[in-house]
Amino acid sequence: MKIFYNLKLRQFFYYFLIILFYFLIDQLILKSFIYNHEFKNEIENQEKISEILADQIDYFFETAMKEIKNFSLSPEVRSLNKDIVDKKILEFNKLTQFFDYFFVLDETGKWFSYPTREDFVGTSIPEGNMDLIEYTVNTDEIYFSDVVKPLIDELITGLAVRIHGNKNGKKMILRGVYIITQKNKIYELIKNFKFHENGYAYLVSKKGILISHSKIIPISKNIEDHNYSEYEPVKQALSGRTGYVNYLYDGRKYTATYQKLKYAEWVLVLQQPYDDILQRVNININFFRITNIVLLLLILIITTISLNYPLSAFSNLLKILKNKKIVEKKYFKPKDQVQEIIYSINHIFKELFNSRDELDKIMQKYRDLIESTSDWIWEVDKNGVYTYSSPNVYYILGYKPEEVVGKTPFDFMDDSESDKVKKQYLKYLNNKKPFYNFINTNKHKKGHKVILESNGVPFFDKNKEILGYRGIDRDITERDNYQRAIEKSLAEKEILLAEIHHRIKNNLQVISSIIQLQTYYIEDKYTLGILNDTITRIRTISFIHQKLYKTDDFVNIDLKDFFETIIISLYSTYNIDTKKIKYKININDLNLDIMKIMPCSLIINEIVTNSFKYAFPDDRDGNIIIDLSYEDDKYKLIVSDNGVGMDKDIDFGKITSLGFRLIYELAKQLNAEVKIINDNGIKVIVIF
Repeated sequence: MKIFYNLKLRQFFYYFLIILFYFLIDQLILKSFIYNHEFKNEIENQEKISEILADQIDYFFETAMKEIKNFSLSPEVRSLNKDIVDKKILEFNKLTQFFDYFFVLDETGKWFSYPTREDFVGTSIPEGNMDLIEYTVNTDEIYFSDVVKPLIDELITGLAVRIHGNKNGKKMILRGVYIITQKNKIYELIKNFKFHENGYAYLVSKKGILISHSKIIPISKNIEDHNYSEYEPVKQALSGRTGYVNYLYDGRKYTATYQKLKYAEWVLVLQQPYDDILQRVNININFFRITNIVLLLLILIITTISLNYPLSAFSNLLKILKNKKIVEKKYFKPKDQVQEIIYSINHIFKELFNSRDELDKIMQKYRDLIESTSDWIWEVDKNGVYTYSSPNVYYILGYKPEEVVGKTPFDFMDDSESDKVKKQYLKYLNNKKPFYNFINTNKHKKGHKVILESNGVPFFDKNKEILGYRGIDRDITERDNYQRAIEKSLAEKEILLAEIHHRIKNNLQVISSIIQLQTYYIEDKYTLGILNDTITRIRTISFIHQKLYKTDDFVNIDLKDFFETIIISLYSTYNIDTKKIKYKININDLNLDIMKIMPCSLIINEIVTNSFKYAFPDDRDGNIIIDLSYEDDKYKLIVSDNGVGMDKDIDFGKITSLGFRLIYELAKQLNAEVKIINDNGIKVIVIF
């Protein structure tokens, strides 16, 4: 294998192995993986688009429900005076943003008010449409009707709601109508929704009747033409499923996503030809493969150039050195080019120390190294005029070095930034001080802003007079944008956390109110006491979440105010006279993790509750003290009273009361040690 002593042959052999390995990976793994990944992305994208359209339609119905409900509650409609109702409905028909028209039915299904068709007044709606009467007349819920064909030659659907009349308890129904055989508001929502070139959406009722279609207008007036209940995506959605399905329709394979709407229980289907998805997936795969091949070729070319050039250069240099007889007579015989390079470098560096020309070459190499860095290296005189600029300024500001030299940094800033930076620069110049991490905003040659982080040190003449600054600028635009995005995301999460605490607080208040109502029916004092203690605990948790909801800073929470709120609440709950039993809270400037505040607060709640209930019998005076300190990397919470205390022989580890059990369980959440001292009252120490 002597051919492998030749570095070029070895190099091309390795290239061959790399290319072979790449094509094997591409065929065996990447193609299948990327295909599945891209197809999954297409389906997820279609499902997201379907969810967006469903949200728009749900919002449409939510607003329509509010509109018909408000109309039904108007004094004119509730008067059930036909003339007044007729006039109001004509007004509704002009004002409505969602319905085509309105009419009013009585509880028997006869038209009471139909100002656009007076000939129908007093007559009954078709028997097949009576379900809306049966549903609506005995409930306040809004009724979504299926597609029906009334006496007029149109197909309609819509909403119905009961009217609470002011006369004799009459029951009437206000009906808002969509004519689906015309271009109504629902059709506009479906039609204007863009989804690829051949994709489309359609909406069917809960019985599978077509309501709107983005590619069919006007819809046929024959209701038999609208039965989509046997279409596979509709069948899946009507059975309660949500997802996607591939199925044949008119001899062509389609991919459809389906889901039920929130309010109407109608089905929204979004579909596109399966071939269209495959075409886009194949385009992405081919683009990925071509890109990889191009990158691979570029890497190989660059690698070849980067290896061959220095090898050739050093090899030629070695020949020159040998001709000048610089190499010593006794040396090992090189076996390949790598050893020749090592040998030649040894002699080059030996001669560099004795030759000024060679030292200049080294300086040039260092200069090349400096100019190849990704940062911008510069030099300015004391007037701020650039005397040197590294080539990388082109990649940062879009200017060539020769376009920068002779100008000042302020020429690349807008007026306000220029004034600010100039004042700061003069300050450093006068003090002859270096500057670090100085942030300034510059204008790129193409007009956009570039944020730079500047570092500079002054240089002087032999008389210690400042000549200017040399420094480095780094482009931190992306870092700045990322930091702003993080700050925005953090603010959004704090809002979300506050909202969660608010909702928890509201739910706990509801639970507390329900238990409070239940106590009105409890006569057993023991059970009543347990329920009242439970209400107190729930209210305490609710107060905690209320305080967390109202706080602006979840890290620096005022613990004294926090615990004081709990104590004051307990005074109110147990009707304690603050002049008889006093409290004191001793807390230094401490911050507790939000996950520790909850168990600490509940422990305080349990201990103070026990003190109020048992420590001061016969209307005794007393004191309750709460101390929180931080010593030896641990928090110490002490809650004590000077009440009557407990039996001296009692074993606190064996007490089975709920209050003490809660204290120990809450302490476990803190990984805390609990000590109870029964001397001149009760003192509970929690160390965590």
